[in-house]
Amino acid sequence: MPEIVDVSLLIQRKPDYQVEITVQGVINFSANEVVETYELSIELRGEDGNLDNIPTNDPPGDEKLYQFEWEAATIWGTIYVPYLQFTALDAGPRKFSETRSLPSSLLNEDEGLMFYPGIGIKPIFWSKRDELYAVATLKQALSSGTSNIVKGYF
Repeated sequence: MPEIVDVSLLIQRKPDYQVEITVQGVINFSANEVVETYELSIELRGEDGNLDNIPTNDPPGDEKLYQFEWEAATIWGTIYVPYLQFTALDAGPRKFSETRSLPSSLLNEDEGLMFYPGIGIKPIFWSKRDELYAVATLKQALSSGTSNIVKGYF
């Protein structure tokens, strides 16, 4: 199976409470993996750190915050799928880079405010810092076929 290496996440603030998310990496293909079809999926996750004030109803593990999607043409029109399907044409490294613009509120992994006593009587509140990472997954695309329709009273 091909190996995904050097995955990086870049988040840039944009106007109007938007962020631009870029996930990059390299997929290494060996000679026996060429001419096979693969599906690349990318998701953003929020890490639950030791200092996070995690509510008791929070499910275990890190939260999936966003799933990248790609357009796919079908006989019914364009749909969005959670993977990019491609065929490996050459052995060796193949770089990928995917960018999406999202509302910054989507990345609010640690909701709520931090409270610190201020000087005098005025306390200080600010948003909790979020810890985000990207996961790039590659799987071999499955192939299926459909038979003819047989009509009758069975």
